Amino acid sequence: VYAPVRTLGDFTFVHGVTSVWPANSGVRFSSCGWMPTTAPTLSYQPSAVPTLSLQPSSSLAPSAAPSRVPTEMRIVTGLCAQASASSPFESIATEQGAVTLGISTADDATEEIELSFTFLWFSMPVTSVVVSSNGQLNMDGSLDDNCCAADKISGSSAYTGERIALAQEDLDPSRSGSVYFLDRGSSAVISFEGVPFFINQGEVNAQIELYETGAIELRWGAGNTEGNEMAAGLQSSAYSVYAPVLAAGRFTDGVTTSWPSHDGVLFACQPPPTAAPTSSQDPSAAPTLSGAPSSGAPTFSQPPTGAPTQNPTAAPTSAVPSTGAPTYLPSTAPAL
Repeated sequence: VYAPVRTLGDFTFVHGVTSVWPANSGVRFSSCGWMPTTAPTLSYQPSAVPTLSLQPSSSLAPSAAPSRVPTEMRIVTGLCAQASASSPFESIATEQGAVTLGISTADDATEEIELSFTFLWFSMPVTSVVVSSNGQLNMDGSLDDNCCAADKISGSSAYTGERIALAQEDLDPSRSGSVYFLDRGSSAVISFEGVPFFINQGEVNAQIELYETGAIELRWGAGNTEGNEMAAGLQSSAYSVYAPVLAAGRFTDGVTTSWPSHDGVLFACQPPPTAAPTSSQDPSAAPTLSGAPSSGAPTFSQPPTGAPTQNPTAAPTSAVPSTGAPTYLPSTAPAL
């Protein structure tokens, strides 16, 4: 587990390292009150309980969510973890069933596409997504194309919706390249291939794959920003969940001017609390995080006093430190 300080005031750390003294008084870490004894397992679904296991595997079956041991995992929030992508970018242009989206001939446009399965975006069931020609998916049905600057993945982002940013900035598929969609039944791929930045600068080859289990994979192929910014990561303003890409190049709050330096990232996220926590929240009334109905997903609870404990036969609990900073403990191997 590596949790580098990322930002303090107007200054930014890179992998926890800075040459400038921090601009404010400090940071507080929470959701660190546990340590898995085995590789994490994610289990939840609106109507069923499939399992995403980040375990060793020699291959990725197209009908299943990726299974692999993360080569680099970081806890982004109490809800999401990210690991290296399970497979590299591959064009879907000639794959059977792939369709070319109408936004391939447009600039600053959006297009809604239907999924053959229900995808759980945190606690919100999603059966369709909106693809923006500017390199992101809108998960809340918004038709905002989000042009023309890379919006950072943070609470201070200018963008306030639900989104998955892949290479979000000002792309222009009307100049060249195409945007493709392929529904494989248990997953769906949206792929930007040979798409330039406006005006006809650089080249974007990148794709998002949504898995029925709730996993999300971002992949980058050969590309070049030519100095343009781009944003990548997950943002749920409704629950104050911000999961910027950390490990795929020189990103700061999910924004970079350099093309990602490796294949991509795999996100695994838990359902959020019933209410999004706030900085003014009373620690003695910290929210409870529970899995989807009828699932065996872990429940996080918090008693008023005592050192953090973990009972293997019951859902473990954690105590509020005397400073009031809440911590969380999972009931089983942590769900990530």
